[in-house]
Amino acid sequence: MKITKSILAQIIKEELGRLEEMDPPDEFGKAKASIGDVRKAGMSAAKEQGEQGITAQERGLIKQLSDMLVGASKETNILSGTVISKIKHLAAELRKVGLKSDKSGGVE
Repeated sequence: MKITKSILAQIIKEELGRLEEMDPPDEFGKAKASIGDVRKAGMSAAKEQGEQGITAQERGLIKQLSDMLVGASKETNILSGTVISKIKHLAAELRKVGLKSDKSGGVE
């Protein structure tokens, strides 16, 4: 099968569109949250983790990641460089396994 330039351009456009749908480049990481928002979300997350059958090991991993993000944000801007790139990659992978979040990526 021979692919013309126009067909190849269309395929590329479609694939780029899919990538943007999975991880909108300008939205993820732009949300802001107050300390009160974070406190409320933390309480809600603790309740959800207990009710949803998440294992103790999974809760430990979630806490480790959260602690690492907080620690790194105290030392550097985690919204730049390779850190945000890896965070966005992790978010895309989590979306694939069914994690649903609001489009802003913010705290509810």
